[in-house]
Amino acid sequence: MFLSSEPIDLAAFLGAARPSDGAVCVFVGVVRNESHGSPSVAVEYQAYGAMAESEMARIAESLTTEWPGVSLRIRHRVGRLAVGEPSVAIVATAPHREEAFAACRAADDVLMCTAQQTAVLVDAVTGRPVQVPGCRRAVVRAFEGADLEEALP
Repeated sequence: MFLSSEPIDLAAFLGAARPSDGAVCVFVGVVRNESHGSPSVAVEYQAYGAMAESEMARIAESLTTEWPGVSLRIRHRVGRLAVGEPSVAIVATAPHREEAFAACRAADDVLMCTAQQTAVLVDAVTGRPVQVPGCRRAVVRAFEGADLEEALP
Protein backbone atom coordinates (compact mmCIF):
# COMPACT_ATOMS: atom_id res chain seq x y z
CA MET A 1 0.00 0.00 0.00
CA PHE A 2 1.38 3.36 -1.04
CA LEU A 3 -1.36 5.80 0.04
CA SER A 4 -2.38 6.50 3.61
CA SER A 5 -4.81 8.80 5.36
CA GLU A 6 -2.91 8.08 8.59
CA PRO A 7 0.41 9.71 9.62
CA ILE A 8 3.45 8.07 8.07
CA ASP A 9 5.30 5.79 10.50
CA LEU A 10 8.85 6.94 9.81
CA ALA A 11 10.37 4.52 12.33
CA ALA A 12 8.87 1.58 10.43
CA PHE A 13 10.50 2.84 7.25
CA LEU A 14 13.92 2.88 8.90
CA GLY A 15 13.54 -0.81 9.63
CA ALA A 16 13.33 -1.61 5.93
CA ALA A 17 16.98 -2.64 5.53
CA ARG A 18 17.83 -6.20 4.54
CA PRO A 19 20.92 -8.02 5.85
CA SER A 20 22.66 -7.45 2.47
CA ASP A 21 22.02 -3.69 2.55
CA GLY A 22 24.82 -1.31 3.40
CA ALA A 23 22.80 1.85 2.73
CA VAL A 24 19.41 3.20 3.71
CA CYS A 25 18.44 6.44 2.00
CA VAL A 26 15.35 8.22 3.36
CA PHE A 27 13.50 11.19 1.90
CA VAL A 28 10.66 12.79 3.82
CA GLY A 29 8.71 15.62 2.22
CA VAL A 30 6.85 17.89 4.64
CA VAL A 31 4.15 20.51 4.18
CA ARG A 32 5.70 23.98 4.13
CA ASN A 33 4.14 27.32 5.01
CA GLU A 34 4.29 28.77 1.49
CA SER A 35 4.15 27.77 -2.12
CA HIS A 36 5.12 29.94 -5.07
CA GLY A 37 5.20 33.03 -2.85
CA SER A 38 1.78 32.51 -1.24
CA PRO A 39 1.57 31.72 2.47
CA SER A 40 -0.39 28.60 3.41
CA VAL A 41 -1.57 26.86 6.57
CA ALA A 42 -2.42 23.41 5.21
CA VAL A 43 -2.51 21.27 2.10
CA GLU A 44 -5.13 18.78 0.94
CA TYR A 45 -3.83 15.78 -1.02
CA GLN A 46 -6.38 13.83 -3.00
CA ALA A 47 -5.93 10.74 -5.12
CA TYR A 48 -8.02 8.21 -6.95
CA GLY A 49 -6.90 5.29 -4.79
CA ALA A 50 -6.81 2.39 -7.22
CA MET A 51 -5.23 4.42 -10.02
CA ALA A 52 -2.64 6.06 -7.73
CA GLU A 53 -1.74 2.74 -6.07
CA SER A 54 -1.26 1.12 -9.47
CA GLU A 55 0.88 3.99 -10.75
CA MET A 56 3.04 4.07 -7.64
CA ALA A 57 3.57 0.30 -7.87
CA ARG A 58 4.61 0.75 -11.50
CA ILE A 59 7.06 3.50 -10.49
CA ALA A 60 8.60 1.36 -7.74
CA GLU A 61 8.93 -1.66 -10.05
CA SER A 62 10.47 0.44 -12.82
CA LEU A 63 13.05 1.96 -10.48
CA THR A 64 14.04 -1.36 -8.92
CA THR A 65 14.51 -2.71 -12.45
CA GLU A 66 16.73 0.28 -13.25
CA TRP A 67 18.74 -0.21 -10.05
CA PRO A 68 18.91 -3.98 -9.40
CA GLY A 69 19.52 -4.74 -5.76
CA VAL A 70 17.57 -1.70 -4.58
CA SER A 71 14.51 -2.15 -2.41
CA LEU A 72 12.10 0.78 -2.52
CA ARG A 73 9.25 1.77 -0.21
CA ILE A 74 6.99 4.75 -0.86
CA ARG A 75 4.18 6.17 1.26
CA HIS A 76 2.14 9.26 0.37
CA ARG A 77 -0.45 10.89 2.58
CA VAL A 78 -3.92 11.83 1.43
CA GLY A 79 -6.24 14.20 3.23
CA ARG A 80 -5.66 17.52 4.94
CA LEU A 81 -2.17 18.04 6.39
CA ALA A 82 -0.93 20.94 8.49
CA VAL A 83 2.37 22.75 7.99
CA GLY A 84 5.25 20.53 9.16
CA GLU A 85 3.46 17.21 8.68
CA PRO A 86 5.22 14.59 6.54
CA SER A 87 3.39 14.21 3.23
CA VAL A 88 5.61 11.66 1.51
CA ALA A 89 8.28 9.20 2.62
CA ILE A 90 10.59 7.27 0.33
CA VAL A 91 13.11 4.70 1.50
CA ALA A 92 15.62 3.09 -0.80
CA THR A 93 17.88 0.38 0.57
CA ALA A 94 20.77 -1.14 -1.35
CA PRO A 95 24.11 -2.82 -0.82
CA HIS A 96 25.84 0.48 -1.70
CA ARG A 97 24.98 4.15 -1.13
CA GLU A 98 25.23 5.27 -4.77
CA GLU A 99 22.30 3.09 -5.82
CA ALA A 100 20.25 3.96 -2.73
CA PHE A 101 20.69 7.72 -3.23
CA ALA A 102 20.00 7.52 -6.97
CA ALA A 103 16.85 5.40 -6.59
CA CYS A 104 15.49 7.55 -3.76
CA ARG A 105 16.01 10.76 -5.75
CA ALA A 106 14.56 9.26 -8.92
CA ALA A 107 11.50 7.99 -7.01
CA ASP A 108 10.74 11.48 -5.73
CA ASP A 109 11.31 13.08 -9.14
CA VAL A 110 9.06 10.58 -10.94
CA LEU A 111 6.43 10.63 -8.19
CA MET A 112 6.13 14.42 -8.39
CA CYS A 113 5.32 14.28 -12.09
CA THR A 114 3.36 11.10 -12.64
CA ALA A 115 1.52 9.97 -9.50
CA GLN A 116 -2.22 10.27 -9.80
CA GLN A 117 -2.88 12.88 -7.12
CA THR A 118 -3.53 16.56 -6.68
CA ALA A 119 -2.65 19.08 -3.99
CA VAL A 120 -4.67 22.08 -2.87
CA LEU A 121 -3.19 24.63 -0.46
CA VAL A 122 -5.18 26.55 2.11
CA ASP A 123 -4.12 30.20 1.76
CA ALA A 124 -2.96 31.63 5.11
CA VAL A 125 -4.34 35.10 4.34
CA THR A 126 -7.71 34.34 2.79
CA GLY A 127 -8.34 30.82 4.12
CA ARG A 128 -9.40 29.83 0.61
CA PRO A 129 -8.14 26.75 -1.27
CA VAL A 130 -5.60 27.38 -4.02
CA GLN A 131 -4.64 24.77 -6.63
CA VAL A 132 -0.93 24.02 -6.45
CA PRO A 133 0.78 24.71 -9.77
CA GLY A 134 3.14 22.08 -11.06
CA CYS A 135 3.01 18.68 -12.64
CA ARG A 136 0.82 16.72 -10.21
CA ARG A 137 -2.22 15.35 -12.02
CA ALA A 138 -5.75 15.92 -10.71
CA VAL A 139 -7.85 12.82 -11.11
CA VAL A 140 -10.36 13.01 -8.28
CA ARG A 141 -12.01 16.36 -8.96
CA ALA A 142 -11.84 18.87 -11.73
CA PHE A 143 -11.35 21.97 -9.62
CA GLU A 144 -12.04 24.37 -12.47
CA GLY A 145 -15.59 25.54 -11.99
CA ALA A 146 -16.09 23.54 -8.78
CA ASP A 147 -17.12 25.11 -5.49
CA LEU A 148 -13.75 25.16 -3.79
CA GLU A 149 -15.25 26.17 -0.45
CA GLU A 150 -16.77 22.71 -0.32
CA ALA A 151 -13.67 20.98 -1.71
CA LEU A 152 -11.83 21.10 1.61
CA PRO A 153 -13.13 19.93 4.97
